[in-house]
Amino acid sequence: MKTKILSIILTVISLVALLTSCSLFGDKGEDGPQTKPEFVQIVYSDSKLDLFDVQTKMREIVGPTVRSGLYTEVTAGDGEVVFGNSDRTVTAAAKAELEKQLASSSKYDCGYIIYSDGKNIAVYWQIAEMAELAVQDFIDVCLDEKRLDLPTGVVKVEQFVKSEYEEQKYWMALEAVATPDVVSAIRALYSYYDGDKIVDWMANLWDPESGGFYYSISARDNEPFRADVESTRQVTQLIASSGGMSHRNDLPEDIKRKILEFTLNLQSPVDGYFYHPQWPQDKNQLNTDRYGRDISSALGIISDLNIDVDGDGFEDDIYPLYCAPNGKKCGLHIGTSESCIFPLNKLSASDVLGASVTTAVSKLTESTVKATASVSSHPDYTSRESFSA
Repeated sequence: MKTKILSIILTVISLVALLTSCSLFGDKGEDGPQTKPEFVQIVYSDSKLDLFDVQTKMREIVGPTVRSGLYTEVTAGDGEVVFGNSDRTVTAAAKAELEKQLASSSKYDCGYIIYSDGKNIAVYWQIAEMAELAVQDFIDVCLDEKRLDLPTGVVKVEQFVKSEYEEQKYWMALEAVATPDVVSAIRALYSYYDGDKIVDWMANLWDPESGGFYYSISARDNEPFRADVESTRQVTQLIASSGGMSHRNDLPEDIKRKILEFTLNLQSPVDGYFYHPQWPQDKNQLNTDRYGRDISSALGIISDLNIDVDGDGFEDDIYPLYCAPNGKKCGLHIGTSESCIFPLNKLSASDVLGASVTTAVSKLTESTVKATASVSSHPDYTSRESFSA
């Protein structure tokens, strides 16, 4: 009897010793997991998720018995690493812990977490764009360090402001490959390019009287500078390419009309080139590069911006008043004219843009472009101090 009791006691002691020495993926020795379990499952919620590196590194640590599959297609069991949102208990625990941490923050509203319940690991993220970063963090924190024997609780958590996530993701990626001095220098450079400030700056370059954009704030505020078609083209392109609009044609209708009016009225009926009041034809002939730049910018604007000319609810293509030297045909918005030059009294910007538009910028003559519109009144800065203020 005593022998049987002693045998039972020794068996219990052995089991306790074995359990306390076990890790999630094998018995833990001084150098990490020493023995390997029969299998480990990599479970995921999205078949498009790239887990190749995870699988490769897991096999290096655990062995070739690593399995993987969608959580809906494999049977739940201990020894799982679960990626994304699933019905697994460890995922629910990870989600609850992340939500608790976010609820206690007054700044952050989304994030991802690596969490262990002692038997399984969950890598859970709240928005799809975080998946790649969360997976890479699991590789860096767990697999590269061979830390699969994880204690119960949070292994790592990252929190973000959802509206700023893309920028935060960029900086985290940069910090992973660059020295602190390089990151600091790039942050300093980026401080000059605040998105909201750039939009405000571009808006302040617009002259609502003429319909064009100035080259700079100092040009806007000082005589004899005026808006020009090249700067106007650059602004409309930048608004679209920077993500401010999906396309340059998304500008408000009234602003598009003013920009088109400004541009169309710069074209000469004599040679089809575009001339500015501040750079008449005789001065342009001293700088032939201006011919090409202005005609390219003007035709680009006319091609990009469409408006509803005839009031049928559909936007119409706009064409130059006169045929351009590069072969661009002129005509009304339907573009049916074969004539290369319209008499000045036959077609005007008002004809092309609609009767509601009034020409306020310039009047074309046979030989020069003369401005008749009044120049916008801006402060006259006479000192550096007044300009800076």
